[in-house]
Amino acid sequence: MSESGNLSSPNHFLNALSEWDRALVFQHSERVDLSLGQTLMRADAPLDFVHFIEQGIVSIVAQAPGRSLEVACVGRRRLLGLHIILGRNQSSLRAHVQIPGSALRMRAVDLHSAMAASDTFRSALLAYASNALIDMAQNVVAAGCCNVVQRLAGHLLELSEQLDNPSIPLTHDELARALGVRRASVTLAIHVLEGERAIRSLRSLTLVTDSKKLRKLSSHEATVGVPKRRTRL
Repeated sequence: MSESGNLSSPNHFLNALSEWDRALVFQHSERVDLSLGQTLMRADAPLDFVHFIEQGIVSIVAQAPGRSLEVACVGRRRLLGLHIILGRNQSSLRAHVQIPGSALRMRAVDLHSAMAASDTFRSALLAYASNALIDMAQNVVAAGCCNVVQRLAGHLLELSEQLDNPSIPLTHDELARALGVRRASVTLAIHVLEGERAIRSLRSLTLVTDSKKLRKLSSHEATVGVPKRRTRL
């Protein structure tokens, strides 16, 4: 159980809750470390926990024979457990820790009890689920309609926002796997973004130097005509 006296958390979703609803989470959760490569969700396996990410990045991946594609990255602005919120105990997706960190971990059964105990908590989770589905749909649109430069720009921007940090400690190989493209394509795209002075590429690290310019170059701008009505938390 987390310390009940301190109800603050780096997780943006938790901090948007009322103190009462936040206490429901803290009373039935524990803080855990997230190690590099750790699997938090296996395809077609029982889902036992929801993770409110406080530090680090978790990659949610759809897999097909010989290929995988990241459908969402989860950092401190999100939580891992969409299927549990929607009453499902399995997922066809896989989730693993891409950047080490920490999270508040809550059992699925405790989350459902808290949802039953608080209408406002339940509403906030359902609003989150609605927005998460919109974000996943946007990623699918970007994968089908945008070039690698636009997709990489959008991905780096999202990672920076989820980390609350302009420094992204991922290699070209890791970025390529997330986008489902060749490493050489990512390297070329990074050179383009560096030429625009939107990022700096260092050894095993990408630094976002101009987030406004990166957004203009990204898939977020390229799919601006796609409906994005979001539910307020």
